[in-house]
Amino acid sequence: PVLSLVATTLHTEPESTFSVITGNRSASEVMFADALAELKDRYPQRLQLLHVLSRESQPSDLLSGRLDSERITDLVKALGLEDVEEWFLCGPLGVVKAAREALTGSTAKIHVELFHAEEVPVAVAEVGGASVNVRILLDGRSTEFPMERHERVLDAALRYRGELPYACKGGVCSTCRAKLVEGSVQMAANWALEPDELAAGYVLTCQSSPTSDQLVVDYDA
Repeated sequence: PVLSLVATTLHTEPESTFSVITGNRSASEVMFADALAELKDRYPQRLQLLHVLSRESQPSDLLSGRLDSERITDLVKALGLEDVEEWFLCGPLGVVKAAREALTGSTAKIHVELFHAEEVPVAVAEVGGASVNVRILLDGRSTEFPMERHERVLDAALRYRGELPYACKGGVCSTCRAKLVEGSVQMAANWALEPDELAAGYVLTCQSSPTSDQLVVDYDA
């Protein structure tokens, strides 16, 4: 919807300008990248296009990392967007909440399209002891830690690896997807993974609670 809005407005309103900021793990995951690039080429003076990447380094530190509230605030200041007339926020709950926080005090009209599903409670099977040993692989580095069975893998892992990828924490966006190499988990919700991904062993770590005594989770897979 936002892409269509940008394209239509640039075509029909010659005085309008847009700044489009996207957040992704890597350049290959940017949705509608070719269409956005084509619009940028067609309206170079009226369309500002920036991609923030959490898993790829970029020439500017401002564009490297998670698209959180602090980064959005810095982008607004750096790009001179304090006085824009309207904001269109489209994405998972975590990103939209971060943007709303960053835009606190803005007089612009804010429109929201939220990709989020309410969490569905799920009973975790009682297997073994209360504590589970977990090993995660991210960016070629291995980290081991204990976690409780009632916890979600992502929540526990963030205490030891704060750079782990995630966004919505609602089972919608698949940013936290990783491959379960060893052990078993139970997911509270899954609105993102396709059957072939599940069959290949991928899980949403924000929704996964352990049902075995040992887990090995590979974010690089």
